[in-house]
Amino acid sequence: MITKKLREKAEELFLANINRHIFICADPTEPKCCSRKKGLESWKYLKKRLKELDLVGKGGVYRTKASCLRI
Repeated sequence: MITKKLREKAEELFLANINRHIFICADPTEPKCCSRKKGLESWKYLKKRLKELDLVGKGGVYRTKASCLRI
């Protein structure tokens, strides 16, 4: 059973609107594909660009900062 608090949090995050989910290796503990600095720069750019394009929240694009995706 979904609690009221959980339902409210899901609504706050616009989870029902998600059409795309971007996972980005942005803060790797053990960098394999990019340096930590480059990963964090990419994360910062992604956040800025999604906001500029109005894709955050109701825009349907969700982003997650991951450690290393091993790709």
